[in-house]
Amino acid sequence: MAEIRERHAALATRLESVERSLGEAVEDRKRDWALVRGNGEGGLFGEIQLTKERVEALGRQWKWILGVLGALVVAVVVGVAKALLRH
Repeated sequence: MAEIRERHAALATRLESVERSLGEAVEDRKRDWALVRGNGEGGLFGEIQLTKERVEALGRQWKWILGVLGALVVAVVVGVAKALLRH
């Protein structure tokens, strides 16, 4: 009978340990998911979206800058050509 009690106590202790570990894992998962979601305040998803928007904005700015530089180069070339043709 004592052996059964010892086994029961050992199993109860092991079960408590597993329940505690499971509870900690669930809490860790909730914390991690809150970091990812950001609880509506951004989080990783929000940060990724903001970064994507910034990259797209920078891409548009570079296209504009390159367009302006291209127009300036064309204007200079046309000006130089006109000046050379006059002389």
